[in-house]
Amino acid sequence: MNTPSFNNPSRFLNEFMPLNLAGSFAFGLTAQATQATLNESANALGAYFSKKFSRGTQMQFPVKALVAGILFAGSFHVAHASTAEALTLMNNYNLIASGNLSSISEVDGNALVGGNLFEGSRYHTHETSTAVSALTVAGDIVTDANESVIVNGPGLNVGGSIRGSVTMNAGGNAYVGSVANGGFLQNNANGMGSTYVVGDIAGTVNTNGGNTIYGGNLTGSANANGGGTVQQQAVAPPFNPATQVANAVTTLTEYSNQLASLAGNSSYSFSGNKAVFNAMGNSDGLAVFTISDANSFFNQANEFDFNIASGTQNILFNVINSDANAELDIHANFLADAANQWGSQLLWNFENATKIAISAQFGGSLLALGSDVGVDANIEGALVAKNVFQTAEIHSRPPSNVPVPGAAPLFLSALAGLGAVTRRNRKTAV
Repeated sequence: MNTPSFNNPSRFLNEFMPLNLAGSFAFGLTAQATQATLNESANALGAYFSKKFSRGTQMQFPVKALVAGILFAGSFHVAHASTAEALTLMNNYNLIASGNLSSISEVDGNALVGGNLFEGSRYHTHETSTAVSALTVAGDIVTDANESVIVNGPGLNVGGSIRGSVTMNAGGNAYVGSVANGGFLQNNANGMGSTYVVGDIAGTVNTNGGNTIYGGNLTGSANANGGGTVQQQAVAPPFNPATQVANAVTTLTEYSNQLASLAGNSSYSFSGNKAVFNAMGNSDGLAVFTISDANSFFNQANEFDFNIASGTQNILFNVINSDANAELDIHANFLADAANQWGSQLLWNFENATKIAISAQFGGSLLALGSDVGVDANIEGALVAKNVFQTAEIHSRPPSNVPVPGAAPLFLSALAGLGAVTRRNRKTAV
């Protein structure tokens, strides 16, 4: 029998493990893996390794210990959100609010809202990701008579009701729960989508260049211009917006917790009211700052200056409030146009903030899942928060990459353990 090459884990997986198990470990156990799956994998791995590498019953205990090590590596990965999953969310969505969004401004990219959307605002105002709908709202869209929500990218998903005015200018399918009396939905699909209403239409729906389909009662007005038709039939949305939000929050919360566990490797100092960040990236190019007293830090800081060492690619700020109930007033100016120049490389992880006010142009993406955030100055990055009150723009500069430790070192340790077991077994076998 060939001996496994432990210096090449991929070759080991391909040559010495069944295809289904090799695939599972080559790509890592996903966050959806259950304990039952792990138990089944343990039994399968134990039987496999016992058959392949043992010559007698004396090998059973070492093999079980090895399997425990491998499964520990797998469970370590299960407990942590994938960096790729989290960054994909923050690249696909320029704004994620788990609660309500009140906005009179614009979002460059797509938005995902867990509660209601209030007031007139604009979404997907510049070309960004089209992998998801331009606007997804789990609750209602509510505007006053002189306000309108403008969607300039393809796709709209609303779990609740349209209780105001919504205009789609770039087509795509629109899925809404209902259109209330006085509500207005205009979908300029132009042959690139249709409008689907799960429930009743008591207001007005116009679809240009597509169909208007509703599943409830029509007491308002439903139109399909440019060759489309109006149809009454059951409507099944492609996904539940509330579930979409809940899944995103779960993934990003786990990611935020992972980031919080990273030790600082860079330092900052104050020169008067100017905070000077001396960023020194690690082997992955990641510089990590820990701001342990955010309340006094942001109160003092009127300016941010950056000294960035060669090889530094991304900068993480883990921010901790000394008083979690105090509002963080972020009013510092980013010197040397750092907000624009470094926006996609900066990630601010607010671990326990509950209230944040942005009153000067802000550079970088904010992970502030438990915080209400007031946006009164432009953000150059993505925003993830609870309730958002927005009067300034959120620009699409999503985080490029902030790597976190994964299961690979543990898994490689398990493979090394297997090598020791098999070598010992060849020496002791009779």
